[in-house]
Amino acid sequence: MRKRLPTGRAIHPRGKAMKLLHTSDWHLGRTTGRESRASDHDAVLAEIVDAARELRPDVICNSGDLFDRSRPGTDDLERAIDVLSELAAIAPTVVVCGNHDKAALFRVFNKLSRVHGLHFIADPTTEPEAVIELPVAAGGTVRVGAVCYQHPHHLVDGRGNPDTWGSEYSAAVRGLDSTVAAAIQAGLNPQTDFAVFAAHAYVGGAGWSGTERRGRHDDIFATDPTGIPGVAYAAYGHIHRPQPLPGAAGTYGHYAGSPLQLDFGEAGQAKSMVYVEAAPGRPPRIETIPLHRGRQLRCFRGTLDDLAATADTFGTDLCQIVVDSDTHIPHVADRVQEILPDAHLVEVANNAADRRAQIVIADPSKGGQDREPSIGEMFATYLATAGSTKAPAASVLDVFHQLADPAVVDEPMPFPQEQYLPEVA
Repeated sequence: MRKRLPTGRAIHPRGKAMKLLHTSDWHLGRTTGRESRASDHDAVLAEIVDAARELRPDVICNSGDLFDRSRPGTDDLERAIDVLSELAAIAPTVVVCGNHDKAALFRVFNKLSRVHGLHFIADPTTEPEAVIELPVAAGGTVRVGAVCYQHPHHLVDGRGNPDTWGSEYSAAVRGLDSTVAAAIQAGLNPQTDFAVFAAHAYVGGAGWSGTERRGRHDDIFATDPTGIPGVAYAAYGHIHRPQPLPGAAGTYGHYAGSPLQLDFGEAGQAKSMVYVEAAPGRPPRIETIPLHRGRQLRCFRGTLDDLAATADTFGTDLCQIVVDSDTHIPHVADRVQEILPDAHLVEVANNAADRRAQIVIADPSKGGQDREPSIGEMFATYLATAGSTKAPAASVLDVFHQLADPAVVDEPMPFPQEQYLPEVA
């Protein structure tokens, strides 16, 4: 049963209140294996638009990774603009640049779309209008500021001590966060105005899905959760698993997560967006709105009989299947497709006992007769069976040893022919 959405009525009808809808990490243009996710994106983005029409928020925030690649295809550019335009017709929509996005493209978007209620934030360190003021239907103003994804190469001196890279990065990001937070708070009336902070970053202690781009969000370059600005709501992107922000009490914010299961590390994860209602002087009410549309990802491992027993639960899922068997199963993917006629098979593997590699361990009692052959012995066996070389096999094997033996002990390769080369002054 679909969960009923909260009503669009403010929870504080006698005072000012702000309503915000937070989504993130769409990754338009994504493929899972060779399977395009375009139809899945169309389905779930329509679900997001439907929810926005029902909730009627004052502001909509997408906290980064709008695209999966920095140079998206024309179909995905058109898809992004169409959906964002629909959202902007409901409420002003702010989009933050993520690590998969291209800041230059966002700057072009911003010049074209600002008049239509779309606001793309590419780099708050260079944009004088990084803080955006938007009206609230119940009265007052919401002030949105953002820190886009900050690559460690831009903030850390790679020539310095690696042991301090993490602390340098965290301190630099914290400085940016503080600068933007101060700009949001400047002149803000706590009785009528609301501060919203958006960012695309990995906050230390958050749990990732395992499908995010590694090396950008690991613990070396984690940001300090105590540095999250104290605002009505902090909208974060980058982590695909929906979750509250880690940090001390009084930190109100979430990772909205990706709206689709993007890769098999996210199989089984429930996806959602975040709805926020805030009133001056009170903690915000934060609610996750489940997202159901788009095909699910499914991992399975077992025998063909096990698969057949659960076949009616797969539907049109995108599947990663490992079939266990005693002997190799020819055309195993065809067998699986017969059992799951409607499923989309991204990857099928046969884990056959008779094809598994065996670890060779020498038995001392056999005097080394059962040892693993050396690379030279294996090459000699290959030459004996190949049967088609222009040079005598013994000469080929001799040259092989001349080249391979120095490589093993990391010595210079012997090339006697070099003596015939003329010397260059």
